[in-house]
Amino acid sequence: GVGAGKADAANAFLFCVVAILLTYPLVNLCGAHVLGAGDGDEPTLYPLFLQNLIYAILYLWSRCHPEDMVEVNFIPLQGKYLPFAHIGLGLCLGSRINEAVHGCAVGHIYWYLVEAVPATTGKRVLVTPQLLEDFFGGVDDGDGRDEVTAAHRAAAMGDVAFLERLAGSVGGRANLVAEDVNGWQPLHEAARGGHVGAIEFLADHGADLDARTNGGLGGSPLWWVIDTHGQNHPAFIRLRELGAVSIRPGEER
Repeated sequence: GVGAGKADAANAFLFCVVAILLTYPLVNLCGAHVLGAGDGDEPTLYPLFLQNLIYAILYLWSRCHPEDMVEVNFIPLQGKYLPFAHIGLGLCLGSRINEAVHGCAVGHIYWYLVEAVPATTGKRVLVTPQLLEDFFGGVDDGDGRDEVTAAHRAAAMGDVAFLERLAGSVGGRANLVAEDVNGWQPLHEAARGGHVGAIEFLADHGADLDARTNGGLGGSPLWWVIDTHGQNHPAFIRLRELGAVSIRPGEER
């Protein structure tokens, strides 16, 4: 997913830096109608991009850790709400939020290109350059994390052919049911992507249909299908036929 390893994290960081610099003139030119310019000669965005970059990274973190519990002014909330909570708090306090909104927008663009587009089209439009993979050594830390990441990405895109090759590799079969740092298995990715073929393949290769994300506290694959696609989607129908149960995040079982 977003920033699965050091190379991916570096790629996300560089993308956000370049995107902030490239969109800054456009936002300053047209942003007064959207974000609102300040009083007098105050620009829509200040030419100091640290806050923009922080919010871009914060947005990506919230996408990577949607179910993690955090606190904002002693108020607990899930990670996926953290950027919006900061922006909302800024609005309530009358603070300037233009840079925060800009940063979140840039972060969303990166997430959309690396997660949403592959999940819906099966095509990668933004990949981590091989130069970064070589420099950081990929995401292999000696325990097969590179193959785990590959399995999750393939499942997210419905790439059954790649999953088949992975299943036939030495030690690759175990990665079809391995968890990433957020407790997601490839089946969760396939379910969120709505890929019936990948769901069936992973189920046939030992995936737990009722496994939960986030250390057993998150949602099951069927819940992710319902949350993302609704109950009329073929993925929902197939998981139900396979005997899967919908377990929402935080539900006690």
